[in-house]
Amino acid sequence: MPDMIALFSLGVISGFSVCAFACFSYLGPYLFCTGQGFKDGLIGTLLYLGGKTVMYAVFGGVATFSKSLLSTAMVSSGRIIMGSTLLLIALLVPFQQQGRCGAGTRQISLLGLGISTSLIPCPIMASVLVIAAQQDAILKGVFCGLSFGLGLMVSPLLIAGGGIAFVTAGLRVEIQHFMPILKGVAMLILATFGIQILVQ
Repeated sequence: MPDMIALFSLGVISGFSVCAFACFSYLGPYLFCTGQGFKDGLIGTLLYLGGKTVMYAVFGGVATFSKSLLSTAMVSSGRIIMGSTLLLIALLVPFQQQGRCGAGTRQISLLGLGISTSLIPCPIMASVLVIAAQQDAILKGVFCGLSFGLGLMVSPLLIAGGGIAFVTAGLRVEIQHFMPILKGVAMLILATFGIQILVQ
């Protein structure tokens, strides 16, 4: 139990520091060109963070089962999946706002974005996996990852995501003619991240 509280606290601290900036670099461009108001951005950010939390729980269980950090092969596979998912989401950006893709597709994209950007464990997550590997039951390892992920959800990223979607919704009518350009920029940013991850 003390481990879970400590990991939740670590998640909160991460969510208020380096993780928020790293996550926003992926989430921000997507919400900027598809956001439809504060509530929409808040829900979108929760879906993104929820995807990350699910993966952290899975990684915690795997670390307990293997009694070690994730293998190099798994991290390499994670890079391929993460890079490919970012490229796919970039390609879907033009279709998100106009109703040509339903709300379900957008929600899946946000959840997928959260899952895929968790496939390469950061140094802080590596610390969580070390603790998970020391547990004596897989379920405890799962709770280690889950505790960290839930702490991460207490983040200013929620306000930032809601805020950027709110601003976008307000500007959309006034800058309607520039939306294809903004979507192109968002596509370029996400695709660049995807390509960088694939070629590393």
